[in-house]
Amino acid sequence: MPNINHYFLRFLIEKNLGSYVFTENFEGNEVKSGLLQKNVVYGRGNLLEGHCAKCNKKIDIQLINKGIEEGTIVNCDECKGPCKPKIILDGEEIDKDFYIQSDNIMHCDLIFIIGTDLFSAPFSEIEQLLTISNPWIVLINKKEIGNFKFHDFSSNHLFIEGKCEDIVKKIINDCGWNKEFTDKFQINLDK
Repeated sequence: MPNINHYFLRFLIEKNLGSYVFTENFEGNEVKSGLLQKNVVYGRGNLLEGHCAKCNKKIDIQLINKGIEEGTIVNCDECKGPCKPKIILDGEEIDKDFYIQSDNIMHCDLIFIIGTDLFSAPFSEIEQLLTISNPWIVLINKKEIGNFKFHDFSSNHLFIEGKCEDIVKKIINDCGWNKEFTDKFQINLDK
């Protein structure tokens, strides 16, 4: 289920204040919030699409979900390989589209990193790209992560400590977007 963070990212993109959402999550909450699929880059795949694990042919996710509900394996009609949601399991290769899209990070002016530890691949590799391109980085998290220079006041790195939902609400409020955001998403920012 999408939360305020997902709607906030959609809001920024729809206001032309953002371009992409890179996510470690595979539930598809960004798309479920109404964000267009073309604006979401999944590092670990997603549950919204299906594919053949052998030949990578696109398979209707509804067919795969039905198989899961019935306890049966759906096989590809071309190669007869097993089909599954397009999530990346341990030992599987990261989707090449992630690396192609991650080049866009090199052209960003501002990056929000929200609620993560950047521990697992491929997100653990993004920090190197950020060091090269040197955009403004705003980390919203319960703890500091990575090798960013949050304590160097001459750097362009900002750490905002706290619960992500609370910080996002504050950003919306401080930018004067309360009414616009609430009207658009029917989300009570006072809770």
